[in-house]
Amino acid sequence: MKETKNRCSILHEGGFSSEDILSQLKEKEPDVAVALDTDVLKNLVKASKDYKTGYPNASLQIFGAGCSSEVLKELENKNIVTIAAEDDFSIGYLGIQEAVAAIEGKGAKSNSKIHYIITNSDHMYDDENQKLLFPFVK
Repeated sequence: MKETKNRCSILHEGGFSSEDILSQLKEKEPDVAVALDTDVLKNLVKASKDYKTGYPNASLQIFGAGCSSEVLKELENKNIVTIAAEDDFSIGYLGIQEAVAAIEGKGAKSNSKIHYIITNSDHMYDDENQKLLFPFVK
């Protein structure tokens, strides 16, 4: 981000409640906001709705990492531009597998088998994306 000609701010301290995020949006008036956690992303969307009510000409775009039914609804409604979502089942399964290996003295290793996607509302229902976003829907 330092190499872009954009003004960037990284928030890593303070609260991440929707009220705290709304305060930051009012102060910084960003064009783009990125949340790297599902709960923070949900709070960012809520804060952005309040922000856009007070600043109807604001052109805030939201990007995020994470997945939940609420996040998917906001993605579908285009309140979130794009999300990155990981395969939580694989993360849990492979994490346990590595923990067992470590307990057995085999040592934990890095794992590149974690599947993830980056999608938007136009592609969230593509076959591969649906498998990850809606794992229990057939």
